[in-house]
Amino acid sequence: MHSLPIKYLLCTFLTTSLIAFNLYALDEKKASKELAISASEIQWKDAPGMPKGIQIVILNGDLKKAEPYTMRLKFPDGTVIPPHWHTNDEETTIISGTLHTGLGDTVDKAKSKELPAGSYSLVPGKAHHYVWSSGETIIQNNGMGPRDTHFVDPAAWKEMIKKSQE
Repeated sequence: MHSLPIKYLLCTFLTTSLIAFNLYALDEKKASKELAISASEIQWKDAPGMPKGIQIVILNGDLKKAEPYTMRLKFPDGTVIPPHWHTNDEETTIISGTLHTGLGDTVDKAKSKELPAGSYSLVPGKAHHYVWSSGETIIQNNGMGPRDTHFVDPAAWKEMIKKSQE
């Protein structure tokens, strides 16, 4: 009388184990590979859709895909990125220089926080924020793609890019 439930439990356990093993095997195929890049190997490029002088390097991942990414941005002294937001959280580590960051729909340098080299910032997804640099500043952003950027005033952003190209 007890053998039917035991057989049922055993069958359920084996099926679940096989499913779990197959999922693990699939995940192993997607596993990250070691990646080591020395500073001298980094190849900066002009950042598309950004004002002239801002450079970018994608160290890992694809910004357009739903996967983790690591990128660096290099800002010339005095760069201002006006209020904007991202769908996903944005993690920033300041590699060199000084980044100033603040929350809100207008740039208010008096209310921004100064983040010197070695500092870290986490801005939650959809939070309106802005940044500006003191001295040439390099930051590293880590996050989950796809990465997007939405400016509070898109027309002003486009005008800023246009003026930087003149």
